[in-house]
Amino acid sequence: MFLGRRLDREVIRGIAAAGIDRIELFIQRPHFDALDEAHGAEVRAALEEFRVEVISAHAPIYRERLKDRAARRQLQLSLADADTAMRELSIRELNSA
Repeated sequence: MFLGRRLDREVIRGIAAAGIDRIELFIQRPHFDALDEAHGAEVRAALEEFRVEVISAHAPIYRERLKDRAARRQLQLSLADADTAMRELSIRELNSA
């Protein structure tokens, strides 16, 4: 739900208005950018304001979310990749989130 939109006060207000008080937070840019402190503060404030609780977090699966599937494959993250460089890149990206 709302995956194609940047998570903001209005999205969280809509979630609460639908009677949803617990969510899984998908930590995937541009939906939620864990590296953007201002965005994190905005989301935290809205969650508190509308009394919506994050009960789980979904780690990012791409470095960036793109509509083009072929391009997305180039940016995917995988902790189980056979390629050491890809695993290390994935670990760094997930740790930064």
